[in-house]
Amino acid sequence: MKMTITKEYFQRTNGYNSKLTLNFAGQYQQNLYLGASLNFHNVLFDQYTEFTEGGYDANSEIQFVNFDNYLRTEGSGFSFNLGAIAKLNENVRVGGSYQSPTWYRLLDDTSQRINSDLADSEIGFIDFNVVNLFDVYRIKTPGKVNASLAIIFGPQGLLSFDYGYQDMSEAELRPTSDPSFNDENSFIASQLGGVDTFRIGGEYRLDNVSLRGGYRFEGSPYQDGVTIGDLEAISLGIGVNFGGSRLDLAYSRSEQSARQQLFSTGFPSTALVNNTNTNIILGYTLNL
Repeated sequence: MKMTITKEYFQRTNGYNSKLTLNFAGQYQQNLYLGASLNFHNVLFDQYTEFTEGGYDANSEIQFVNFDNYLRTEGSGFSFNLGAIAKLNENVRVGGSYQSPTWYRLLDDTSQRINSDLADSEIGFIDFNVVNLFDVYRIKTPGKVNASLAIIFGPQGLLSFDYGYQDMSEAELRPTSDPSFNDENSFIASQLGGVDTFRIGGEYRLDNVSLRGGYRFEGSPYQDGVTIGDLEAISLGIGVNFGGSRLDLAYSRSEQSARQQLFSTGFPSTALVNNTNTNIILGYTLNL
């Protein structure tokens, strides 16, 4: 008699990465604009995973297994930005910016829970009441450079193009003296690479109506281009200016595929996940 084992996997994540920014801006003569910012980050991340296995034969001594994991990460970070825009003439603007690495200081705690119809005192200590605390560690994310070009067609509209580059292989776990961090950094350097980002967008005005459109391409951060695939996105929008107020409607859609490993050990196979995100935003602005 053939037995079919059923497996269910559930994952829930929540949290935030907030940023408090101090901005500085200046102007040189009439054609050069400079800016800088200091960024202070706060991080909180919770992840809960639940694995359930059942469908055993009726004569089996075991009928179900539940294995749950909980991870909590919290910490803080710092980064800065520099940028400039040059006005070449009445119609052309060029710009450039540098986004520094973000230096995070993080703390993890984890807990696990396991249960089955054969559960006994030997596994009773695997419970969410037992929390595992880890040493504080640091993460440095890669910096990023951007270049932009904008062409302005008088009051009728504009066309803009942005290019960004970020070398994901420069991500690093610290302290590097930790053997496990050193191995992970070697893996990052061998698997990740440079990411090219292209954005093109435009706006055209007809009296009090503005029509907008845009396209975004972001290359895969992985050298194989498969673990996480390229990201492509489009956006469309319309705005109506009523003088003292305005109404805006925007639509955006992005697609990206990724191979997701459900467990770090035990079940090494991956699942190909196609992620499609669609957003519709309606906004109303009142000018006082």
